[in-house]
Amino acid sequence: MAIINGTGYCPYCEKQVLIQKKGTSHILHLFLSLITCGVWLFVWLVCGVDNAFFGKWRCSHCGMIVKKGSTAADYEKIARSKKNATQRE
Repeated sequence: MAIINGTGYCPYCEKQVLIQKKGTSHILHLFLSLITCGVWLFVWLVCGVDNAFFGKWRCSHCGMIVKKGSTAADYEKIARSKKNATQRE
């Protein structure tokens, strides 16, 4: 399984951290496609699409799901807007 790295802010660790998500192991899928005479290509496609669009970025320290490229300011803005919404009610 391939691992893709990035950076993002983890609100649980309260710092900028290395974040990771699972990628597709293209060498393995190519080998399996050759062995099965192309039958494995469908599985490879499904795995690739799933990892690309639905893979979750996780903090490498605590394992919580985070957004790629997020900063502390992004989370502060969300907290302020939630606080303002609850005060209006």
